[in-house]
Amino acid sequence: MLGMFLLGFMVYGYAVNQIIKIILWSKAKGDKLKAEMLTMEVYMDNLSIPKNIKNQIFTHIQFIHKQEKNRNIELEAKMRSKLP
Repeated sequence: MLGMFLLGFMVYGYAVNQIIKIILWSKAKGDKLKAEMLTMEVYMDNLSIPKNIKNQIFTHIQFIHKQEKNRNIELEAKMRSKLP
């Protein structure tokens, strides 16, 4: 009986740990996007870039992040290095 409780506790702990890792990974990606957007905004303000061009650049940055969201660039590079 005690073994079943222990096994259940371990499985529950593992599941909670994985969920927390996913949440933290997602937050880190969002923070990276916010930092890039803020940096780009300051840079464009210093260059007096018109607002419509700024909006186009922000849209492009968001598009790039969305495209890279589900990619593992390191794994892709490893796989490409194995190709002839």
